[in-house]
Amino acid sequence: MRNKFRATIVVILSFCIIAQGAQNAPSYNGKWWLSVTKQQRLGFVEGYAVCYSYDTDGTVKFTESRYAYEPRLTEYLSKNRNEDDEPIEDLLLKIAVPPYARTVAPAPGQPEIAKGKYGYLDGDYWRQNVDTHRLGLVQGFLYCYSRHARVKRGTFSKPASAYLEAISKWYGVKADDPSEINLQRMNAKIPDVLFRFRDGEAY
Repeated sequence: MRNKFRATIVVILSFCIIAQGAQNAPSYNGKWWLSVTKQQRLGFVEGYAVCYSYDTDGTVKFTESRYAYEPRLTEYLSKNRNEDDEPIEDLLLKIAVPPYARTVAPAPGQPEIAKGKYGYLDGDYWRQNVDTHRLGLVQGFLYCYSRHARVKRGTFSKPASAYLEAISKWYGVKADDPSEINLQRMNAKIPDVLFRFRDGEAY
């Protein structure tokens, strides 16, 4: 009887954590996209695209520079305000294929190809970007991961800003010193570092 009671409590707590996480997450739609900064949008595309490319069975190929998608989607939404309530995922996948996207494949030797899984998303990339870009990257990755990951490596119930702070601390990146970083950890990929802080792991 006691074991059943404990099991019930665990289930209730799990639902509470999931609900809290849902409350912390913004509604990622066209209105949200137009309300945040360009850097946050760029980071979101980066995080979403790298998760979609490596951790899902999605069929869309993000073959262009990530910097091509942000202005394209922003322009699309500015001309189609009736789609403000559409999920940003649907809009992003829409402009990543023809007739909106270029159909050329990436040139050999691009960072995404040359550096293996998660491409160039390492500590040096994290260090070079501002917090709004980092926040968008975490948001985009977790948005894709929570919806489409073929293998679940854990859950994330905290707001994205908490993971931003945790990742910066793990890399040894300081806001007041852009050159500061732990060289022994610099080559670790950002998504792999993020998974260190999934629910149940100690910070």
